[in-house]
Amino acid sequence: MMQAINFDDFGSFREIKEFRDPDLVVNFTESVDINLHIYMAIVYDDDEYGRDGKEEILARSQGFDVCFPVFIPVDPTQSHVTKLETDISDKIIVADIPITGILVFGSSFLADLVLGATENVIKKNPNVTRPVFLFSEAGGYIQGQHTNISKGAFVLSPPKRIISRFREEWKGTFTDTTKLYQKIESNTWIRDVYKENFNCTLAETEGKNICRQISLLEFEEAIPVSVYNQYAIQAAMVIAKVAKNVFGRACPSNELCARFLDTWKTHREEFIKELSMMQAINFDDFGSSREIKEFRDPDLVVNFTESVDINLHIYMAIVYDDDEYGRDGKEEILARSQGLDVCFPVFIPVDPTQSHVTKLETDISDKIIGADIPITGILVFGSSFLADLVLGATENVIKKNPNVTRPVFLFSEAGGYIQGQHTINISKGAL
Repeated sequence: MMQAINFDDFGSFREIKEFRDPDLVVNFTESVDINLHIYMAIVYDDDEYGRDGKEEILARSQGFDVCFPVFIPVDPTQSHVTKLETDISDKIIVADIPITGILVFGSSFLADLVLGATENVIKKNPNVTRPVFLFSEAGGYIQGQHTNISKGAFVLSPPKRIISRFREEWKGTFTDTTKLYQKIESNTWIRDVYKENFNCTLAETEGKNICRQISLLEFEEAIPVSVYNQYAIQAAMVIAKVAKNVFGRACPSNELCARFLDTWKTHREEFIKELSMMQAINFDDFGSSREIKEFRDPDLVVNFTESVDINLHIYMAIVYDDDEYGRDGKEEILARSQGLDVCFPVFIPVDPTQSHVTKLETDISDKIIGADIPITGILVFGSSFLADLVLGATENVIKKNPNVTRPVFLFSEAGGYIQGQHTINISKGAL
């Protein structure tokens, strides 16, 4: 039935000045809540694409535990790296609230600019927490050379699979003049590609050629490997498969017939209908194409029954006291996290009676900081002594490797009693 307890009710206690602090009133009308919001900044090109992207993510993030307290628009026609460095430093890196990530909506030029600016800020302030990056699809074309500032970044872009046989054919065509002229006899489109990329018009025959031979470096700079190459190949395969099936029904003799060529007898909708009935297309259907080893890659099978999904899991490590409290805490969090976009690929048990800081440093260095997958956080279940131990060990690892990404910490309730003095802001943003 109590609403609140005030220390005035305890007489002489009120003579101790700390007990006169109104924050010490115990109020039962307010519920206890823990703020587990993730704070992110949005940097975007101040054009239609960037602004629309920002508004779309704000609309779609409603109801999720993510907040965007910082917006940095960048004029794509007047990009000032110095101003961007200042904005990233003041509004993100040294902000009062822990900004753990930067979402970039814009061109690959903006993505490069943001990485470069953040890298410069980090170099001037090596002890600050490094943010994680999320890029819109243009981020897949980042060209700059960056240190591991971008480690763990998410790019909303399809995976790149190199079809080397096609690449070698393409390269050989443009770097061998004789082969180039042989190719354009049956593919005049190559003339347009050559003129557009190398600023020279090919002659009618090789004997009249005035264009110099293209070097391998020039070719690779002018025509880089595109992430969409394999999808163009798959699209061509889909068209070929549909045409083959429709042709087989229209011309049972397997020879070109008038029925197939007559759109009144073989309607265009037949091709669409055929496409809608297919489940999967495999290169096995195309005979000798299977001799090209890349076509034996199962990833190149076109499957119409699967939807596209993006894996945006958060990867965290659990460090726990190897006693009943720690083990129960670990099992409880694993049970409660089912169905959430969080994975725990790393577990580090610590014997509370024989805690070796050197071994813990090695485990944190090898299994978390230097892991192949981006471990962005450490969840600690145990005593305040373990919490201090984990912070100290992580701090030592970071000092030896100042350019690595610093994890965010989540402590069980005992973490509220951390006593150690930690120099660098290793625990900034901890929950």
